[in-house]
Amino acid sequence: MQSIGSHTVYGVEVGPETRCAHYDTDRDVVAFKFACCERYYPCFRCHEEATEHEAVPWPRGRFDEPSVL
Repeated sequence: MQSIGSHTVYGVEVGPETRCAHYDTDRDVVAFKFACCERYYPCFRCHEEATEHEAVPWPRGRFDEPSVL
């Protein structure tokens, strides 16, 4: 878990720029909000490891809301 501004990013070994144990290159500086739990994760693998529910991607009906950090 890592605080990024006013948001918390959950996952496995999340660093200060949202890199995680699964994606750790210079380009991996993003976190996605999952609609199922309204939490940010660096990747789908982090979501799988940190939760006990199926991932639900951000729905088209909510594309006007921020979902990428």
